[in-house]
Amino acid sequence: MCSISDIPVVGKTLDKISDVIVEAGTRGLRYCFCYKRLVKDLNSEAKKVVIQEDRIARKVDAERSDGKVILDHVLKWQHEAVEIRTQIEVFSERYQQKRSWMCLKDVRFCHPVARFRYGKEAAQKIKKVTKLVDSGKELIDNEIAYHPPCDNVPVSDGTIYWKFESRKDAYVKIWEALVEDDGFSRIGIYGMPGVGKTRMMEQAWEEVKEKGIFNKVIRVNVGNDQVDVMKIQERLAGYLGCNLDLKINEDQRASQLMKSLKNGGKVLVIFDDVWSVIPFHKIGIPLGDGSSDGCKILLTSRLQDVCLRNSCQRLVEIKTLTDDEAWDMFKNCVGTSRIDLLQDESLAPKVCRECAGLPLLIVAVAKALKFMSEYSWRDALDQLQNCIIEDVPGIDREVYVCIKLSFDKLPKDAKSCLLLCSLFPEDAEIEINVLFDFAIGSQLLNSERNRVYAMVEILKSASLLLACNDDGKVKLHDSIRDVARSVAAKDPLYAFLFLRCSSRFPSTFDDHACRLLHLCIENDAVRFQDDLVFPDLHTLWLERCHLGIHFSESFSKVFLNVRFMVVRRLSFPLGFQAPHKLNMLVFDHCNLDDISTIVSKNLETLMVWGCNIPSPIKLPELKYLQKLELLYFYEILMMPNALSSLSSLEELHIPGGLKIWLGGQRVLERSCVEISAELSRLNRLKILKIRLRHPESCPEENVMKNLQEFSINVGYSYEHEGGSYTSTKLVNFFDTQLQGAGIAAVQRAEEVNLRNVEGSPNGLIISKSEAFAELRKLHIGGCDDMEHLTTIPDGKMRPNSMIKCFTNLSVLKISNCSSLIYLFCPSVAKCLVQLQELCIYACHEMENIIRNDDQIDEEIIMFPKLKLLELNYMKKLTSFYGKKREAASTSTRMDIFDIPCVQDQSLFDGTVSFIYFFFLFSYDI
Repeated sequence: MCSISDIPVVGKTLDKISDVIVEAGTRGLRYCFCYKRLVKDLNSEAKKVVIQEDRIARKVDAERSDGKVILDHVLKWQHEAVEIRTQIEVFSERYQQKRSWMCLKDVRFCHPVARFRYGKEAAQKIKKVTKLVDSGKELIDNEIAYHPPCDNVPVSDGTIYWKFESRKDAYVKIWEALVEDDGFSRIGIYGMPGVGKTRMMEQAWEEVKEKGIFNKVIRVNVGNDQVDVMKIQERLAGYLGCNLDLKINEDQRASQLMKSLKNGGKVLVIFDDVWSVIPFHKIGIPLGDGSSDGCKILLTSRLQDVCLRNSCQRLVEIKTLTDDEAWDMFKNCVGTSRIDLLQDESLAPKVCRECAGLPLLIVAVAKALKFMSEYSWRDALDQLQNCIIEDVPGIDREVYVCIKLSFDKLPKDAKSCLLLCSLFPEDAEIEINVLFDFAIGSQLLNSERNRVYAMVEILKSASLLLACNDDGKVKLHDSIRDVARSVAAKDPLYAFLFLRCSSRFPSTFDDHACRLLHLCIENDAVRFQDDLVFPDLHTLWLERCHLGIHFSESFSKVFLNVRFMVVRRLSFPLGFQAPHKLNMLVFDHCNLDDISTIVSKNLETLMVWGCNIPSPIKLPELKYLQKLELLYFYEILMMPNALSSLSSLEELHIPGGLKIWLGGQRVLERSCVEISAELSRLNRLKILKIRLRHPESCPEENVMKNLQEFSINVGYSYEHEGGSYTSTKLVNFFDTQLQGAGIAAVQRAEEVNLRNVEGSPNGLIISKSEAFAELRKLHIGGCDDMEHLTTIPDGKMRPNSMIKCFTNLSVLKISNCSSLIYLFCPSVAKCLVQLQELCIYACHEMENIIRNDDQIDEEIIMFPKLKLLELNYMKKLTSFYGKKREAASTSTRMDIFDIPCVQDQSLFDGTVSFIYFFFLFSYDI
């Protein structure tokens, strides 16, 4: 007899229904009778989440330290991890208070519904946690961040020239040509130097950037030098994120760049200060019809003819300001109150008229006269009206006269700094620290570093130097650069000489009285006449647009008396001899076959920046060398005893890292010992900037105590330090151990960064009263072994000897330290009289900020200057100031913002006082 299950379709359906019923019943029984095992498994999985979260947090911190942007799905994972941990903690609290048994007439029997619910909820959470942990492992194995594209946004001086009535029409024409798909693929802006062409271009650039008109905007400064196709290609490729292979030929590079531009969407390429025809196709710039999928070009030039020869389809002339606009601008710069003090009411308008309506000159002259007497104003007017105009190509009369007037009003040292800046290439970003070294080497300025910074500020306030995005760098406007070079060449006090030559030095040259020679070489080899001598020449600046220059043997004879030499992008073959009297030598991206045969033994300063040098580097016996700077983005391999032989060395800069050649052996311990030994023998060392793989490579304490400035990076991560001296004593430790000689560096530093440091459960050891006395900023992240921030060894010091420890600390930031229980003991907390910022993030085990382990009576701790307190993701924090194993009396979960009297909160319990406290951010405490 046939049963229902024998029917094909019905039978399969019944089988599935029965399987589902059995599975549901089995799962339900498992929830009810195995709920304890499920809860235990959930707690075990929760620990995996914490471990994975800490690993990802470390990686995120490391990527952020490298300036990268974290991917959105990584941030989402971290947020989900916090949420699931919170849910598990809430579930665990409910589970601890569970009712799994029922009573009926004094008979206990299980509570099946409660057990079922706990088991089911635990099983569901286990699935989520397992999925989260698995996805976290994928994050660890893959990229989680990316380098953000360079904004390449101009630095605004706050002056908006196009808002003048006479500029509005010009700006509208530029804007329409940029945003409309009307066939205008090339737009040209032209006008007098100093009229505001570049500023007008920058205003349009800022607006299209803000409104997202183009996918990318790229700017290239061309200048009046010969168009350098390779240089332009490199700059375009850098902003496009295109890995341009410089080994392939020019046509192949152009093809690669053209494809990159086409794939980049709508791109605007800006060529500033153009003097000749730009070979667009040779560079690799596609020239379409200017439509939405094309590439638009905006160029600025002083000459309309240059725009026409570059086939610009829309020409826009920037004219000078009207008399009324110029006067309004002049008054705003000088100040109406100052002008009203002049007895002659016509004096200021006459000076303004001499500026010819050029914004650059109006600002420069106004700032030069702003605080001058009326006699100075009259003298300035006479100079503007009667000055003999120098023959500077491309510079109009009004431009030269006004810039020359501003120059004459400068202090002597500021003039020297400006002239020194004029030696650098057009549009160069000049590091102020380098400017200081060059000022000393060229004998233009003999003073301290602060003096150079002060002169730079004077030049910036006079609008003769321009600010950069980097505070440690400045730029020089091309018109001011040209005038400064003219002044330096005509004034016998400076006696600068600027020359360009091909294969042979000009034979007609007879001015041997120059003191500084800037020589730009055009061909591959240069020969000098045998009888040519520069008796007064003390500074020589050699540069070439490409590598490959070779010099004749007469080079050292011609420049016999040179004391300072800067060499850029040149090649020096074996056997080349530098002048014997040379004191300071700078190699910038040169080819050096053997540096030991090139440098003079009388050198006092040697700087080598990004040069090709055979490895390992071998230095000659430079017994007078006081400063050595080797700037690379990778570790430098040096011969043994190369450093320690420099007995007079006072400054050592190797920020890319150092290794000692060990005959092919790669034993880390031995290398560390060698480096430490070499550095420790430099008894005169005062300034040290270096990256080391291991803290054991740090110099010994006898050397560290003599250092006036140092920047030491220890570990495998690297943060490039800019040119500015924001912190004179900086220490960074990455993925390593804080031990040995490295402790001495930390105790003397002004700024310390510790990331993923291992083996320091007792934190920073305070072994003497001077320890950390100079520390101003302390950042600690991912130090999972650290249980508390500081430790005072028993019997080492008396409490009253602690006065100097941390007394200058103003910023303290702690993040992702999973074992940290508390930060300070009360005796250390009392020293934090300068603390202004205290930020703690994701320290999940922290119970107190300050802990009194001695169980003595608590006293109020004062934080007189604390302005910012951030406490984030600290679930176990019970009180700000507490005793060991002291339980919290009340709940501490809180969301506080802008609280004028935080002492009333239970977190503080009246044990701490914040006099100038402004903000408290508390998230998920």
